[in-house]
Amino acid sequence: MDNFSIQLYTDIVFGKDAEKQVGKKVRQHGGTKVLLVYGAGSVKRSGLYDTVVSCLAEEGIEYVDFGGIKPNPSLSKAREGIELARKEGVDFLLAIGGGSAMDTAKGIALGLANPENDIWADFYLAKKEPQKSFPVGTIHTLSATGSEQSRSTVLKDEENNQKSGINAAVNRPVFALMNPELTYTVPPYQTAAGAADIFAHVVERYFYPADTYLGDAFAEAMMRSVVKYSPIALANPTDYESHAELMLAGAYAHCDLAAIGRKNIAMDGSCHGLERQMGGLFDTTHGAGLAVLMPAWVLYTAEHMENPKQQYKFAVNVFGVEPNENDKMAVIREGVARFRAWLKGMGMPLTFSDMGLSEEDIEKLISANAPKNGATVGAMYPMTAEDYRNIYYSVK
Repeated sequence: MDNFSIQLYTDIVFGKDAEKQVGKKVRQHGGTKVLLVYGAGSVKRSGLYDTVVSCLAEEGIEYVDFGGIKPNPSLSKAREGIELARKEGVDFLLAIGGGSAMDTAKGIALGLANPENDIWADFYLAKKEPQKSFPVGTIHTLSATGSEQSRSTVLKDEENNQKSGINAAVNRPVFALMNPELTYTVPPYQTAAGAADIFAHVVERYFYPADTYLGDAFAEAMMRSVVKYSPIALANPTDYESHAELMLAGAYAHCDLAAIGRKNIAMDGSCHGLERQMGGLFDTTHGAGLAVLMPAWVLYTAEHMENPKQQYKFAVNVFGVEPNENDKMAVIREGVARFRAWLKGMGMPLTFSDMGLSEEDIEKLISANAPKNGATVGAMYPMTAEDYRNIYYSVK
């Protein structure tokens, strides 16, 4: 087991009507004037926006409206939010909605706290870890990115079609109000893509080199939970238990708990690395791209490693394949087949062509995404540009 350091300090309120504590929580965490960061308007149509505004009013907390956040959240919108928040004297960010709203709020918070820095050049691109940020609270309506409890934020520079993210302890929200009922109206495709995204966050930690029984057990339990409850949530959109399990898995999949016992609570990074620029280039759904690439990555790395013990455990302990120490690759292949069957059953794509992408698009992705100048990505199996090409073409 590796040495590691972890901070899990997000204040969680989980369950029905959790969002109604927003005024008290903003006050508790020092907010007096809030920037409300949200998307295209579903939070207003559902009545959630009115609930939030009413709860803030009860505590005498002022707010400034900042809607219109889109999927694959943009740098330009974050810059617009920074300018507005400075002008209005905002001291707290409240994200309402999905991962795009949360990541945008985090970007705005970094800009407000670090006026001497350019958030894109100095943080997102340079990977310089910021040491301060404004407080961010979240009320999320989609179980997917885990941004409500993570130290990550990702934005897209629309001018260059480039996505980039930054991990920093200061990015972790100060509170997350989690009501599974708020996810009932999410379209089935987005629910399924969210489940794939949750699963990927655990996969990237599970396949990071280390020998940690408890860390593996946490990760395996979370993955089994997503596999079990996502089809139930899709079949029964108002089933509380399944949506609660997915919401809980989403938050804890990306808060670093699944990485305990692994050096610097790290993600392997190579599977997300394969997908990283797809949304930037083609405006695709992140979870859908991961659904295409995850199984291919698991199989490819197993076929090229001397001892693919983690892939074997994954097949046995997550997808229930019968152990066979004499033919581990057969077990792994069956595990990957079951992995793909689960994704397909949720309506997720399994190939680039399923996503409407062509061979020409694959070449663009290789050019934008594959490691260059002999560099590699990943810790379990360091991947070269040639590995990227092989995996992409295996799912064309």
